Amino acid sequence: MSKSGSIAPLQGIGRAQSGLLIAETSFEVIAALSGSRFDFLSFEAKLEQEHAPRIDKREAPGVYETICRKQKGTWALDSYLLPSGTAGTPPDISDLLIAAGFTHTNTPATSDAYTLRNGLDSFSLLRDSENVSELLHGCLAEELKISFDGTAEAKLSLSGKAADVKRAGVTTLAAPLAALAATATLVEAEYYDVGAYIQFDGDPGPYKITTIDLVTNVIGISPVAAIGAANGSTVSPTIPAGATAGSPVCGNFGSLVVGGNTLTATSGSVTCGWTVWTTDGVFGRNRYSSNFALVERSVKFELSLYADNINLLEYFRSRATHGVGTGSTAMTLALGTIAGSIVEVSLPYSQFDLASLTVPDADGNMLSLAGTALANAGNDELVLTYK
Repeated sequence: MSKSGSIAPLQGIGRAQSGLLIAETSFEVIAALSGSRFDFLSFEAKLEQEHAPRIDKREAPGVYETICRKQKGTWALDSYLLPSGTAGTPPDISDLLIAAGFTHTNTPATSDAYTLRNGLDSFSLLRDSENVSELLHGCLAEELKISFDGTAEAKLSLSGKAADVKRAGVTTLAAPLAALAATATLVEAEYYDVGAYIQFDGDPGPYKITTIDLVTNVIGISPVAAIGAANGSTVSPTIPAGATAGSPVCGNFGSLVVGGNTLTATSGSVTCGWTVWTTDGVFGRNRYSSNFALVERSVKFELSLYADNINLLEYFRSRATHGVGTGSTAMTLALGTIAGSIVEVSLPYSQFDLASLTVPDADGNMLSLAGTALANAGNDELVLTYK
């Protein structure tokens, strides 16, 4: 993304954002600042540092010192459900779905199917907010949620953990940057972390910060400056340019089919959760390491429906088969009706919990259905198809 020569006002930071998924060549390591661009509604990144109070005996009861223990990071993003608009062209978020535990199968000019697999990949996420960028390394997905509503647009949410976060802000050069220079002198080096990526006015880079001297405000950069920049030029975060595609799927278009019957749903969600084991207590590291494993996975769903005759059939079925443990029925949620802008969520072996019937004072009777998607032959409890 190209930056302007002047520092943008902070109040613009919330809207001017974009995201980038970067494949890791090894845990927490990326080859270059390049990957798949995607749009989002919100993106939250947190890096927490545990500080333990020093509690040896002293004359006064106050805390004289704290001890830095482990750090942990988390991330969460919400976005519209955005098919590409062209059947057989993967959505912008395709690489993120693959890293989050799906296998991708492309059928040219027809569809892109995502089926579950045994395992997860670590990846990096870059969130650019015009004045601040956050580069998250060692990311692991822990939850994916697709939600729909008859009065709004369908949403896709992803969240998980991150091993480390590198941040970059905006400042200016305190001295000219010559071509082929390996260092740059800034007005404020405290706005940056080692490992963050920056650019200079007229010299877009991107440049990785290799060292920071907070006394002299001198940073090391890699590679060396290609063009250079004048004293006073803006130094800002960088993110590669790239286009995104697709339009949100409105709740006006779609269908829900359970056991061959089309149900009149008002809203609902399908959530895939991963339990990930990480080596949080490794001696000599301040965060979890590359040794991680997928321990467990569950796919749950929740539906809100009008209590008409067809829906009530599922209500009574759920009560009649509850406790058997082996009964299941196919459920297919189709979001969108125009080719290229359809997302089909298929749960071939869904099992319902006991349904509940709500009778409000004035509105129509409502039915709540929830349950679990079962695996039959392994990794077949959920299929996402963009078509």
